[in-house]
Parts: sequence; C-alpha cells; structure tokens
Amino acid sequence: MGRIVVITGGTSGIGLGLKELFEKNGDTVITFSTRELDDVNHYSGSVSHEIKVRQVFNDIHERYGKIDMLINCAGIGMSAITEYAPLEDINNVMDVNFYGTLYCCRAALGYMDAGSRIVNISSAMALYPVPFRSIYGASKAAILNLSMGLRMELLSAGIDVTAICPGDTKTNFTANRIKDYTSSERYGERLATATESSDARENKRMPVEKVAENIYKLINKKKTKPFYIVGGKYKFLYFLTRLTPKSMLINKTAKKLGGVMERPVSKKQKQAKSEVVAEAKVDEVVEAKPLQNEPEDVKVEESAPVVAETENKETSGVKENSVEVAEAKSVDSTDEEESEGKSADNADEEKSEEKPSAEEEKKSTLNSLLSKITIVNKKDDESKED
Repeated sequence: MGRIVVITGGTSGIGLGLKELFEKNGDTVITFSTRELDDVNHYSGSVSHEIKVRQVFNDIHERYGKIDMLINCAGIGMSAITEYAPLEDINNVMDVNFYGTLYCCRAALGYMDAGSRIVNISSAMALYPVPFRSIYGASKAAILNLSMGLRMELLSAGIDVTAICPGDTKTNFTANRIKDYTSSERYGERLATATESSDARENKRMPVEKVAENIYKLINKKKTKPFYIVGGKYKFLYFLTRLTPKSMLINKTAKKLGGVMERPVSKKQKQAKSEVVAEAKVDEVVEAKPLQNEPEDVKVEESAPVVAETENKETSGVKENSVEVAEAKSVDSTDEEESEGKSADNADEEKSEEKPSAEEEKKSTLNSLLSKITIVNKKDDESKED
C-alpha cells in the first residue's frame, strides 16, 4: 500500500486534480468536502466545524493507522466592498479558509510521524492583495503565515510544512465565490465593474490540470521550500513587488483592478474650483497690462480738439490785426525790414534764454507771427509796384 493522503476539498478543482494524480501513482487518497459522494474514502462535512474535523481524522487513523500527507485545498472566495460586506459572509470565509486549515492541521498532526508532510493551498493574492477581495486575500495571507510558523515549529520533529500560492486557475471557484454588490455613492459601480472585468478573463486563467501537475511535482520533492508560486506570470509579479515601492504598487493595482481610473471629485471641490477660475478671469481683465511700446501721451488725443480750436482762434485774430497794421503803415526800405526782423529774432532768443512764463511765451508767439505776416504783405506790395 502506498501513502495515505488526505485532501480537503478534494472533489473539485485543484483538489480533484491532485487526487487523480496521487491515485495514478498507487497512493490511497481520502477526500473531505461538503459534497455527498458514494465513496468509502470520502467524508462529507465542512472543515469549519472543529468537532466534525476531529471525528473525521480519528476515523482515518482507526482505518489506516497513519497519515502521510495532508493537503488543505478546501476554500471559498469572496468579492465585496469591505465596508459593507456582511459579517456572516466574512466569518464564513475565515472559518473555511483559515480556521478550516488550522483545524485540519491540528487534528492530523496527532497521527503524523517524522517524514510526513503538510501542504496548505494559499493563493498568489496572499502576496499582492486586490481591491474588493481583501477578506479573501487576508484569509490566504493568514494561511501563508500559519504554514511558515508551523514549518519552524515542526522542523525538529521532521514534519515538513509548505504553502502553495497558485495564480488564477480555470475552475468553478470563481463562479462559486460569495458576491455582495452592496455599495454607496463613495464606491459607485466600481465593484460591479471590477468583478465583471475579472470574470471576463476566465478563459485566460491557467488550466486546472497543469496547475495540479505543477503542484504535484513540487510537493513530492525530497526537500521543499517554505512556499511556492504557481504560474510564470505570478512569479514575475512577485519579483516586481520586491523591487517596487509599496505605495506605487498599490496605486497601480487600484487603477488596474479597482474598477476606476481616477478618484472622484466632491461637490465642494468642484464649487471651490469654479470660484477660483471665475476669480482668475476677473483679475485677468482688471489687471490687464498695457501694450508694449505704447506712447506715453496717448491721452492727449482727448484734449487735442480743444487745443486745435484755440490755436485757430488765436491765428485768425493775428491775421486780422496784422492786415490792419500793414495797411496803416507806409512802405519802408528793405534794410529797415531786415533790421526789424533781426531785432525781433534777437528778442525771441533772449526771451527763450530767460525761460518766459506761459503768457509771455504766448505774446512772443503772436508778435513773431505778426512780424512775419507784415513782411509778407510788404513784399506783396513791392511786387505790385514793380
């Protein structure tokens, strides 16, 4: 007779695949699950009930006298928002996955000698958690830590303990896991979106036959490691987790598997943002800078018509007075005209040097215009006499 191998959850999925492989090699396999089967080597019940577990392992010992290998495959999945997940479902997951593994290990160890082996099926999710499956991931992480602790405790007894962390496997596990879609405005439809995305990858999961074959080879090694990862992709991901900062890893995982790419903006944040934008637009109009190279005396244009009108009035008055003076005076010689012109020019230069006031400057301008008009009129008279 070959080895006595006990497999919990050995009637479906990975457990069933392992059962078939062990039986092919001449080992006696006893299964323990919630299914009802007409098989003398099958026990029906839940691993979450400690008394039932004790009864099963006592009966196995009475029938076969020993237990060479225990493989804890029994487990249940869960997808839910941690805040709203029913406590009953949480307790169920922890009872089956963690406490069920613990109960079976404790019960089997009483009938195991040196050279025996315990294999606990954990999950790749124990190494890198996923949103909305935190309860399931926590239960599998607990199994991983339990296995490594037991390995150290049983090292001197010669009983080997190892944990297996497989990635996504194509079984009925996904369809049978607990799903609670209770949500709120805080989460929206993220859970439903993430779950649908995960279920849509069912055909891309590893075939259960290959996973079972891989695990079979690992757990039959003469010397095992504390834990194994099954699946090349998951080994690579684990390698990245050891190099990537945890904050970056968590953010990337949340964006990829969390059902949403960006964090929602609250109503207060939207209102505050709109007020800031409106205020900025007002400031842009009020504090607009002048154009470069703009003339400094642009505003003179407003008073230009008034100045022009004043100059026209003053010029017209000068013309009328100059004509009357020109007619009253007799015609003098050209030398006298030039002397008068020079004396007028000298007077203008002296006044400009003294920096005359506005009224004096105005009178000077009028006198200069008067003298010039007088000279022009005289030249016209001379030309007429010639």
